[in-house]
Amino acid sequence: MRFFSFIYTLALMVTFELVLFNPSWWWVFILLWLVNLLVLYLMVRLKSLSLRDIVPPLILLVLSQVLLFFFEGTFWQHTMSVLISLILGHYFYTLFTVSNGKWVRHLRQLLVILNVFLSSSVALSMNIFLRFPWYIVVLLFLFFIITFNGYLPGDKSRFLGRSRWLPILIATELFLVSLILPINFFSRAVIISFGFHLANFIGRGRREMTRQVIVEQVILASIFMILVLLTSRWI
Repeated sequence: MRFFSFIYTLALMVTFELVLFNPSWWWVFILLWLVNLLVLYLMVRLKSLSLRDIVPPLILLVLSQVLLFFFEGTFWQHTMSVLISLILGHYFYTLFTVSNGKWVRHLRQLLVILNVFLSSSVALSMNIFLRFPWYIVVLLFLFFIITFNGYLPGDKSRFLGRSRWLPILIATELFLVSLILPINFFSRAVIISFGFHLANFIGRGRREMTRQVIVEQVILASIFMILVLLTSRWI
């Protein structure tokens, strides 16, 4: 399985780089996508994975490739292509080889935060650069975030359990507020992602956490968001 994880990571990197090198090579792009899906299919057959293990990385892959076209500099495009490829490759490697449930859960939480960040970045970019109406980008954001959290890997609960609605609602409210904030879309996406993570953390662990811990987490989140707003470039 290490071999398949390595091939999958390498195929992702090549796909990203070819898209950046020459977007008109659509046939190469389609061919490499088929290679990625074939490797993914082989890994699923060998490991007997479910949709909860496959849907999240596919959503991240689609969102990251769309977001590449909204970057201004090539440095950040190449950096993002390498990071996403390594993260997804490491995700499958961990899923197949690591038996430590705590480490796998941490990696899944990283996928959650990345999905919220990429979903909000893509939706905000479409609103800013492509002039999509605000209600269209809100629906698009909701579609990705609900689909991703409904198929959260390794979670054996219902498609959308009660504890998942709180972070979705918080993230949606922050997204609506971010539409009128005069800062760059990356800073807005960071605020949305952190708000979602905090709500998800409190919603899932509210029975084990004391009131003091919850208050401390909210205060730290508020300080972090204020720092993001103060250090962001206002437009």
